[in-house]
Amino acid sequence: MFSAIAYFFIALLILIIFHEAGHFLAARMLKVKVLRFSFGFGKVLFSKKDKQGTEYAFSLVPLGGYVKLLDETYESVPPSQRRFAFNQKSALSRMIIVLAGPLANFVLAFVIFAALLLKGTTVVKPVVGEVMSDSIAAEAGFKANDEIMRVDGVATESWREVAYALMSRVEHEPFEVEIRRGDTDKLLHVNLASLKLTQPDDGVAKSMGLLPWFPEIPLHLAKIQPNSAAAKAGLKVGDEIVAVNGEAVTDWQQLIAATHGHTKDDTISLEVKRNQESIWITAKLDNGVLGVQSETPDWPDGMLIKKQESLGGALAQGAQQTYAITETIIKWMGMMLKGTLPLKHISGPIGIYEGTKHASDAGFAPYFAFIAIISIGLGVLNLLPIPLLDGGQFLFILLEALMRKPLSDRVKALGVSFGAVFLVWLTVIALKNDIARLVGFES
Repeated sequence: MFSAIAYFFIALLILIIFHEAGHFLAARMLKVKVLRFSFGFGKVLFSKKDKQGTEYAFSLVPLGGYVKLLDETYESVPPSQRRFAFNQKSALSRMIIVLAGPLANFVLAFVIFAALLLKGTTVVKPVVGEVMSDSIAAEAGFKANDEIMRVDGVATESWREVAYALMSRVEHEPFEVEIRRGDTDKLLHVNLASLKLTQPDDGVAKSMGLLPWFPEIPLHLAKIQPNSAAAKAGLKVGDEIVAVNGEAVTDWQQLIAATHGHTKDDTISLEVKRNQESIWITAKLDNGVLGVQSETPDWPDGMLIKKQESLGGALAQGAQQTYAITETIIKWMGMMLKGTLPLKHISGPIGIYEGTKHASDAGFAPYFAFIAIISIGLGVLNLLPIPLLDGGQFLFILLEALMRKPLSDRVKALGVSFGAVFLVWLTVIALKNDIARLVGFES
């Protein structure tokens, strides 16, 4: 539990510091005085000032941050300091400072993707394990053991690349997928018009009926997480789970499905083989998580691929991945606004915590890739032309520049009120979704 919380706050720290550092560095570069650089909101817990008078603060509520600039709009400024005030700078300078925060989010994602590609990661070859019946994939003609070579002409060497390619095609016209079946290459035509992302954590591949090939994993428990539901129930390393609530399980995926189907603190009954004897154990799940790890599966030769790029290749692919995910997030936001994608896919702090936990459990590379994706999401969100967000501030400055006069206080107040209502609505939706997932009342 401690490690999951630690990973969550490390992710928050990275995301917030990078965003606010964008504003901070741009302000410093353009000779605007920074009064405070804060991680968190509310009461300042501790702080320190530098030689230029900037206060670096750690505040009570660590779910965001801010950079406070010298600005005559909000407080009186001594005549000797007016040249360092934000409102005294040109419209272009103010726009750069406002946009530098979201830009830093995109830069962070690009750096993470490029670094992971340069370091090298082990990826899973995109071979289909199962095609769900009566699914989009089945209708398109996919079969088990097909290898996905290209999606709409884009090469896909791993399931991660397949996921990225499919995400950006949710609203596109029908597209082609090149697969290799045995020694023959075939083109399959896919139409996602009827696609429904039934669960917020379902990817496009799973929602269209494609499941990756995965080796059979023995049901012997290799590790019990401390203070987990399994540890409290008395499960031990070496135990073999053979049934959940009276239903036999024969592989690890079935075990995951049987336990993760319970998202509340449900109690389940496990039939366990221990030292050739069957025993029955009752476990109270921790939000659908049992807290056990499997033995390492044996992967056939060629199914795991080590991908490592040169510096040039890493930079190029890092930029490509950043662009593709940005495009996808913008598209998905548009679908939510149009009502074609349910609002239950919006997550708040609890959803991000759960995502961070799963990503950190999967390893170093998935954890930082998750941070990169969240960073892009924050960048896109902050660019929305909503007052109180960076995009809204940019819009105000742009309108003032075009009109060649400041906006009236009434217009600004109306804009801020609209922005506040929008952000409260968004927060309520996100928290509602988080709580629904937490207690198991998703619809």
